[in-house]
Amino acid sequence: MSGTEDWFLDSLRGRTNSAGAWAVAVSTGWTTLVTAIFLLVQAPTEGLMGMLLTCLSRLTSSDSFFYLVILAVLVVFWTKLQAKYASVIPCVAKSVVWTLAQTFRPEILISFLQFIGFGFCSSWLLLQIVAAPFSNLTAPCKEIDSSFCYNKVHIFLLFAGVFSGLVEAIVFHFKNGNYTSIPIIGLDRFSQFKIKLDSNLMRLCLDSFYTLRVYYPLYLVISVLFGGIFRPAGLGYLELLSPTLVAHCWLVVLYVKVLRFTISSWVSVNLTQPVHLELANLLEGVGSTNLLLSTLLLQNLVDQVAEKPDIRREVFSLSLPGGHPHTWNSILSLCHRHIVSMKDDLNSLLSPAPPAPAKEIGPIEPPPPPQIELLSPNIRRLAPTSARQVVPVLPIPPSLPGRINQFCESVLDSLKRRPLVGWLVNQAPDVPFRVVFTRSQLVIFCVEILSFLVSASIKEDRYGVVQKDLPYILTNLLLLEQNIDRCRGHGVPYYRKKSADIPDVHLKHELKSAVKSAIFRIVVEFKEHILNVPLPADLSQKIKNYQQFLEA
Repeated sequence: MSGTEDWFLDSLRGRTNSAGAWAVAVSTGWTTLVTAIFLLVQAPTEGLMGMLLTCLSRLTSSDSFFYLVILAVLVVFWTKLQAKYASVIPCVAKSVVWTLAQTFRPEILISFLQFIGFGFCSSWLLLQIVAAPFSNLTAPCKEIDSSFCYNKVHIFLLFAGVFSGLVEAIVFHFKNGNYTSIPIIGLDRFSQFKIKLDSNLMRLCLDSFYTLRVYYPLYLVISVLFGGIFRPAGLGYLELLSPTLVAHCWLVVLYVKVLRFTISSWVSVNLTQPVHLELANLLEGVGSTNLLLSTLLLQNLVDQVAEKPDIRREVFSLSLPGGHPHTWNSILSLCHRHIVSMKDDLNSLLSPAPPAPAKEIGPIEPPPPPQIELLSPNIRRLAPTSARQVVPVLPIPPSLPGRINQFCESVLDSLKRRPLVGWLVNQAPDVPFRVVFTRSQLVIFCVEILSFLVSASIKEDRYGVVQKDLPYILTNLLLLEQNIDRCRGHGVPYYRKKSADIPDVHLKHELKSAVKSAIFRIVVEFKEHILNVPLPADLSQKIKNYQQFLEA
């Protein structure tokens, strides 16, 4: 592990602690707001001032202070959990079976249980702070002679919190709830959180209704299974339809969702704060296997080569002794590794290699008889007495494992054609393309680094270290652009409806814009000299179109 990676791991702990502190402060504010709404729903006749006084007295009581401390500890623990699974690569679900298989991985299963536990604990703490009649597990019995009975409303609301925790676990792991996007514009942390909140608050409220739409039928089914259709084990049919209960249940679900969103947002904001290192330290750690570290270092390298002439001068310099451009070669190798990898992956999907033709097994001729050299000139060679026999060779039947494999493949193919099984195992045709585009952020930074260095080289590169690689750079950028354009049409109807919720689609569009901007940046700086770069005929015409501003 390099020194840069050690420094980043220490920095990561501080960023996680900062995210936890901010999340605790904002979660306390959410608790106050939800408590006030709870009290307003319970007693709407008290008025706004009465509700505020009651809310203040509840929150300042010794019991509420104890519950708020427990909530703070819970939020800090959940912040560390979400920071552990944060990723700069968005998730693309391939199929239902694939999602289930991922769920039962030990670390993901443990995370699911933790999310469910958080949903239970946070909803229970909220009910205790509100101190409503249904905040206790027991209640006086009305139908039988007993000291107490279980409070069905309390259990119903706790189960709503548990179910909301399960839904949030699915969102977090399989719907990019753990995706930490790199902000394009540098803002302070509070401004970034405010932007995230403004664009997602209404969606959280609507998602809470969608969760209730699934939770209510599920609760009814379980109640009927354990108690019967006429006397369900849980709440009765009329009780479930009470507007007050629906409002309380919606608030509990919304509370769990808002807490999860608050923690995820602060984790994302703090983990993606820019880093500022020297060029040597950047090049040391930029090839790290830690994707978050690599992404942040590439982002810092983009800023440095774009804004600092002394950094570009160091990149264009030659080593002494030897006179080799080691810094430029390191940057070029790193950037082209990401660019060429994406270009080749897209090309393999767009133009798959045809399967190798099977070799025909024909008749195999026996080897010719051995030739005997005749030493005497008076002896004549005799013609063969019979023609060669061609012995046909029958194809070898497959072995038992091969036959079992063929049988299993045929059974799977037949099952995939069934509607239900096909829905479980089949994946959308655009999934392989979407998986490739999840790596777009690294490629975007690499494209920008090369474009800033190449465009500045025409005035600042005194030794010509960039000029020798210019044909190679332009070729890969143009081929990458062509492959991205060829992907147009894959999943278009789906993207038009859901593009706002698909991070990899956003990354694809950002990558396309970044590649075009990079080529324009180079062409504008080189002017008519760009036409003298040796390129294939089709790519030369493409560059000419860029030079004449015919590309959009």
